[in-house]
Amino acid sequence: MESSLGLKEVSINDSTSKDLDMVCCVYWFYTGDFYSGEWFNGQSYGFGVQTCADGSSYVRKFKFGLKDGLGSQSMIIPRNPYEHPQW
Repeated sequence: MESSLGLKEVSINDSTSKDLDMVCCVYWFYTGDFYSGEWFNGQSYGFGVQTCADGSSYVRKFKFGLKDGLGSQSMIIPRNPYEHPQW
């Protein structure tokens, strides 16, 4: 199923949370980013991981689709193969 925002629902693996209308799922965005975690009312809400197309990722809580509180960010820093250390 795909929404008008370019979100694509891949899987829902938590059937126990239907009473709360919150699910755990993976969504791919049209930008190449994807979110894996808790989803509520059409937005990321709760604990999740957002992985960007460039390989960086955010592990944290989300609230109403936005990053909330402290979290962890990892980035891939490209290394220039033409740069040589100075001795």
